[in-house]
Amino acid sequence: MDEHSIPVETLETIKQGARQAGADGLDINARIHEITLRALEQRKLSSAEIKAVLASVSAGINLGLAERGGDITRSLREAINGMDQALVKFAQSTQLMIQEMLGSGREFRTGELQQSLQTLRDTERMLIDVLRHAATTSTDMLMMETNRVTSHLKASGSDAGGQARETLTLLATRLRATMHMGKISAGLAARDVTSRMALVASGLLTGAGEALRNKAK
Repeated sequence: MDEHSIPVETLETIKQGARQAGADGLDINARIHEITLRALEQRKLSSAEIKAVLASVSAGINLGLAERGGDITRSLREAINGMDQALVKFAQSTQLMIQEMLGSGREFRTGELQQSLQTLRDTERMLIDVLRHAATTSTDMLMMETNRVTSHLKASGSDAGGQARETLTLLATRLRATMHMGKISAGLAARDVTSRMALVASGLLTGAGEALRNKAK
């Protein structure tokens, strides 16, 4: 398992911010969106780091909602939506970053492109995983509601997952065009990049198709 390099103190600050938002219950969607996005913007494009951030936000949300008690179903859903929309912004920023690098002809460092694509591919799965894990240590009500939300996300797809699929599809096209123009470093064999992109894009598109078919049933 990859390890993240985020200090424990930073993750605790993120968690406490999310906890306060959950406990207050005021503008929880916007506050969780801001907390999550701000933390993601400060991270490298590493799946382990992104997942650590999401785990801290999710844990904080559950702590805050448990403290507040009462009817927290709507607040939980709004908080999760805030996380989802922050991941959408993150995916869009990643797309722009890669497009700018391709447009400028800048060479990718070893593993840089693969790491960015891997993170995008795993976005939806990471969100679902951290939500389910946080729920296992929470109240029965939060656990049941979280399971309902994550089951829906898995079946129908999250907004972040949809953005990631769209981004990867666009990047696959852009990368192939860029390789034909000779702008990819010689260190990244065209055939290797193409095959990786094809696998990533086709895998995500297959998942999207299955989700759409399930939703239509």
